[in-house]
Amino acid sequence: CTLYLFSLDLATLPLLCRAVGGAKIKAIFRTEKSSQIIGGEVIEGRVVEKKKFKIFRDKVEIGEGEIGEL
Repeated sequence: CTLYLFSLDLATLPLLCRAVGGAKIKAIFRTEKSSQIIGGEVIEGRVVEKKKFKIFRDKVEIGEGEIGEL
């Protein structure tokens, strides 16, 4: 799976998303009802706290969320 981070550009209408980085998910350490601890490797750009992300498998979106902390 690959995780891509997106930044919303609120100054433009309609809302635009742009990728600011990507990471390859290596392991899932703990899963709770409202959060997960995931280990990964940054493969492009940067990973930043409080950013929204989308998870893709074989170029198909399979999930989304927000990074709580690094």
